[in-house]
Amino acid sequence: MIMEVRNQNFEINEAEEKELKAISLVHKKAYGKSHFTSLFSSNLLSDYYRYFLTGESKILIYVESDEILGFIVFGKSISKKIKHFKKNNKLLIFFTALKNPLSSFKILLKKVIKFKISKNKFRESSFILLSVASMASNKKVGYKLMKAMINEAIYNKETNIGLYVNMNNFRALNLYKKLNFKIQNQISNQFYMELNIN
Repeated sequence: MIMEVRNQNFEINEAEEKELKAISLVHKKAYGKSHFTSLFSSNLLSDYYRYFLTGESKILIYVESDEILGFIVFGKSISKKIKHFKKNNKLLIFFTALKNPLSSFKILLKKVIKFKISKNKFRESSFILLSVASMASNKKVGYKLMKAMINEAIYNKETNIGLYVNMNNFRALNLYKKLNFKIQNQISNQFYMELNIN
């Protein structure tokens, strides 16, 4: 079921195919070049997000004055869909890295330097938040999208929501902690966090 949110100023509803280009634009503005997927062409990034429009995953968009200011991607089988995208787009991903050698090298170097295998065994939630992006932080877009996702998880009787976040992403960490997500583990330079739904 689509849990639509509406008030006088904004709407949160389920994304459609026609909105993928706008979603890719929000992604590029929100994440910048420190995120490898931001180096993708608009077409490749749109194709990436297309994988999450169907099945057990979903994209919700925050719309104000007919403009998409943010989005959130979540659901089940997230890692399988990412693997499927990578498998089907190996060449385009490779050429993206070739076209942006300096940025790609910096991102890879950071991952290698900070690589660390988790010492603790843990079970990842089947319901995962992949990403939340906003072009208007002053409007609490991320917070509103997170609340909409949590409401949807509650409606679907999920027991918990998991997510991964970079340790130095303090804005995101503060948002997740405000929503009662708890750090469960550390893998490489990321925290794995969960929200238990009662």
